Amino acid sequence: YIDRMKSHCEANNDFWEILLLLQDQNFIDYCDNHSSFMHGDLSLENIIQTDKGMFLIDPIYKEDNWSSYLLDITKMLHSYRKYSRMFEYEVFLNGWLRTHNLDEYVLRVLEVTQWIRVVKYIKDPELKKEIHQKTKLLLNEVIQNNIIK
Repeated sequence: YIDRMKSHCEANNDFWEILLLLQDQNFIDYCDNHSSFMHGDLSLENIIQTDKGMFLIDPIYKEDNWSSYLLDITKMLHSYRKYSRMFEYEVFLNGWLRTHNLDEYVLRVLEVTQWIRVVKYIKDPELKKEIHQKTKLLLNEVIQNNIIK
């Protein structure tokens, strides 16, 4: 995952600070202890609700990539924040923190990686600038609060 993020930092020519956070041994150990199968692209766009239930669509699974439900959680956090659905964001985050005793700092770092990953795909220059600035703010916030349980 660190190598993937390095390639995104190179593509964006920014966000290098995230690599230091991801390379911290406590961070690596925490993430390794939470490796699992994952959807790979869990977001509001990839959930369909019908009268027959909820369906997750368009999974991305690559056997050679690090896989963890932590990335699915943080992709959903990214999705809620992207659409300014902050009440749902907080309910979703706090639900995971309370029921699974997850580390909030780790989740926030991984959420920032989701933002970094999407920047290079944005075509509209104004939107790209806005998302770039938002990503920098989120990265700076997480750097100021870097405490792992």
